[in-house]
Amino acid sequence: MNTDPANPRSNRPIRVLTNASWLDGASSNGRSVTSVPIKRGSLWRQLLQALTIGRYDGVLLNNDPRFLFMVCAAKKLMPWARCKVVSVDLFLYRPKTALDRVRRWLLSEVDRFILYYRDTSELEALYRIRPGHVRYVPFKVNTIESVVTQPTTDEGFFLACGRSNRDYHTLCEAFRDLPYECRILAPWTDLEYHGTKAAGLDCPA
Repeated sequence: MNTDPANPRSNRPIRVLTNASWLDGASSNGRSVTSVPIKRGSLWRQLLQALTIGRYDGVLLNNDPRFLFMVCAAKKLMPWARCKVVSVDLFLYRPKTALDRVRRWLLSEVDRFILYYRDTSELEALYRIRPGHVRYVPFKVNTIESVVTQPTTDEGFFLACGRSNRDYHTLCEAFRDLPYECRILAPWTDLEYHGTKAAGLDCPA
């Protein structure tokens, strides 16, 4: 995305359809970035917006699989649309059904997957993601500004925080015969929604 005075198109703002605010005020090679927020609402309203991808230089989606698949479907329907699709922090499960295979086919339209874990080999194999289309970045910390201002002390226990796709069964088994204390801090009512299963959890003393 270089700036070329002889090419007016190269000087216009870069338009990005996104559900994140990360690009607000950003620029690239002298070109400003204009973030266009994704419309919230009904499935049809979002589908109609996905069909407008030809107006944008890129689509950046943070953990939004539903709209991501809509955008990928739109690119399949409109192969002339030149916008780049970037998916951040996408959770995918092992493909088992015919619908999963359709999703795998749609994901071939994603230009870059940005993930917060390093080993993506199985994901790439299961979803046939092309080499070089995955980028690892160190795990983000939500509300990091608040975290770094807290005083740190050693109170003699392990603390497990979070709710997305956590394996608390294995954690409890690992602590069962150890002389340590582990405290889990999580909103239990939302676990299933975020992919963590706690049914039948047998916590050690």
